[in-house]
Amino acid sequence: MIQSIFQRRSIRTYQNRDIEPEKIEYILRAGMASPTSTNNQEWEFVVIKNKETMQKIIEIDSYASALETAPICIAVCANMHMVSEPNELFWVQDLSAAAQNMLIAATDLALGSLWLGLYDDQRKQLQHLLHLPEHINPLMLLVFGYPEKQKAPIDRYLSERVHYERYE
Repeated sequence: MIQSIFQRRSIRTYQNRDIEPEKIEYILRAGMASPTSTNNQEWEFVVIKNKETMQKIIEIDSYASALETAPICIAVCANMHMVSEPNELFWVQDLSAAAQNMLIAATDLALGSLWLGLYDDQRKQLQHLLHLPEHINPLMLLVFGYPEKQKAPIDRYLSERVHYERYE
């Protein structure tokens, strides 16, 4: 799986092909395997397959056009009742760790993926669209599918951005 870290790329066009249920579960399990602050495990995931719902998401977020071809999208949410310090925003870090695990797991399964961040107003609209209770807070959307085209890995390592002991 370590190679999946370097092979993962943002994919915006997908084949017209469903993802097998066991692969979706694998991705969700990978998300739930992530670390969380004080072991809160506050993540909640909404798996979206309905094309009408995806079209409404595109209307909310113009950057979500990948949903036109993607077979699934997962809303990564926080159950704020399980967050011990909501004002400290550790829950944002927890959900981000879960999302990264999910993206890498998808790559390991030969699936493409895309992380879609959301502005506050988009998060509120998504909360309404998905009928989320007020204490379930969506943070981002993850898009998955079989890629239309493969992308080559990119090495983004920049030694000049690495600092030891202090910034120089």
